[in-house]
Amino acid sequence: MKVPTGRLSALPLVQQSANRHVHIEPNGGVAFDTEGWYEVSLRVDWDPDDVTGTRFAHTKISDQEPLHS
Repeated sequence: MKVPTGRLSALPLVQQSANRHVHIEPNGGVAFDTEGWYEVSLRVDWDPDDVTGTRFAHTKISDQEPLHS
């Protein structure tokens, strides 16, 4: 799936295996069934010909762990 540059886009999610702690909702959202810290890994295939922009961004949310994208 090609994602447009410079705007937020909803992406289809696929859960790799069943898990009692987290599941994908029918509307495509992620639901956490057990309180805790979770890591969500996303695979991104960058266009090797596009040498502009940022490949890694580090954002801090107040009183939360940093998000990676």
